[in-house]
Amino acid sequence: MYEEVNQEICPQHEENFNSVKHVYIANKTTIPNYSHYFPNANTLTIEGGVEMALLLKTINCIVPIQKVMKLFIKEFAITIRELVRILDAACNLNIVELIYS
Repeated sequence: MYEEVNQEICPQHEENFNSVKHVYIANKTTIPNYSHYFPNANTLTIEGGVEMALLLKTINCIVPIQKVMKLFIKEFAITIRELVRILDAACNLNIVELIYS
């Protein structure tokens, strides 16, 4: 079964984790076949190993980006265009933090 999300096709969510509030994504190999969905997550951390173009296409398969209020981008090269796309989609953001060591 498939559902259309943000003009992308995502596999039907096999597992829901309703109590999860913070999702941490650090590995690009898990994104294409991700079967976990976190409907109540309001904090998202993205770390260096993620391919941003792929993440932008599939983010709504993992978390409802409209509900994210805190976004942390760690050790990650992100273009202004990619950041604007995230800010546009995540309309409820209160905190955006870019973290570089």
